[in-house]
Amino acid sequence: MQPWIGLAHVKPTDSNELLEGALGAFVAVVALSMTQEDFVSQVTSALQASEFIVLEIEDIEPWLSRSRRYPVDEHIQSLVRGLAPDNPIEFSTFQAYESDT
Repeated sequence: MQPWIGLAHVKPTDSNELLEGALGAFVAVVALSMTQEDFVSQVTSALQASEFIVLEIEDIEPWLSRSRRYPVDEHIQSLVRGLAPDNPIEFSTFQAYESDT
């Protein structure tokens, strides 16, 4: 397994108050995965368990590919360093939005 990174677009279910009334959010996520499909499955399951509806997961690629091509924020690097078999997924800060426009 290796670290993967992607960007999830979510909206809260009716019972989810984590976004304090916002319509939705984008969140960077890193996870230890075997494949892109495995990454999508892990991220979707974790977000659904937190009562989010996953609208899309994009910009998915192995962490090494991303970090070699682009400068990466220290916070994201810290999340990747925190990945372990007993902590296989980490979410960055949810960037909430209030309207669709």
